[in-house]
Amino acid sequence: MFGLINVNKPAGMTSRDVVNRIFRRCPRKTKVGHAGTLDPMATGVLVVAIGPATKLIQYPQQQLKTYVGSFRLGLSSDTEDVTGNVSELANAPIIDQQQLLDTLPGFIGQIEQTPPQFSAVKVDGQRAYKAARAGLKVDIKPRPTFIDSISVGEFCYPDFQIEITCGKGTYVRTLGRDIARSLGSDAVMTSLQRTAIGEFSIESAVSLEDIENQSIDELMANPKLMVASMHTQTLQPEEIERLRHGKRLCSQNWDEFENTEIAALNASGQLLAVLERKSDSEFASRINFVPQLY
Repeated sequence: MFGLINVNKPAGMTSRDVVNRIFRRCPRKTKVGHAGTLDPMATGVLVVAIGPATKLIQYPQQQLKTYVGSFRLGLSSDTEDVTGNVSELANAPIIDQQQLLDTLPGFIGQIEQTPPQFSAVKVDGQRAYKAARAGLKVDIKPRPTFIDSISVGEFCYPDFQIEITCGKGTYVRTLGRDIARSLGSDAVMTSLQRTAIGEFSIESAVSLEDIENQSIDELMANPKLMVASMHTQTLQPEEIERLRHGKRLCSQNWDEFENTEIAALNASGQLLAVLERKSDSEFASRINFVPQLY
């Protein structure tokens, strides 16, 4: 088995729970993994790789992700969402939609975030959430993240909704908290949906019911979608044979590719390898599926 499934993860399940559901439907010893963890309360796009496609997980993880998050102003929480210990902020200011809009430009571009205590960030070799569950507070350092865009959806004080497109490692609940604090208030996240990872959208995602009622073969998409941002090159039979033996490929005709990596396909469009440029005309396989496919 070699492919992926774009799953619409429901609330109340971990990303690992979804992977396990698919794993149980696959032949024994099939590798299954996901690209980008969603918290149990979150829903939406979860790209699950199957078989050799698990080697490609790094690529969708690097793609921009789009989320729709809902928040309530005037509240705080140790988890920064409604699953934690929520308390009301004394004398919280009344904030209007224009104030919210005016503060958003300061959160676009390369920014720094301090991840929440209840997060998977490692501090001195231990996950922060493990210390938090034990009642301990750890010193989490701010870290850079990239916010491509933010827009306001529904607004009815104290509730507001934002849609953000961001880079890897962004904590949406922390972003909502920081936006509220910039306005002299605080906020907790009440819901979160991931609507896209790169080319994978919520509109094309399948449900867990689909996974239970259909065969995995029917649901699997071509793994080349995981490297959709790469230039592609269709290989000749003799080039495929060289990859089968782990040899490099040489072609003066590939000078047009400015990228250091290209996706190599066969005549049927099957992904064969991710090739890495070594010189102007020489490519070596960074990830090579040919020995498994031929």
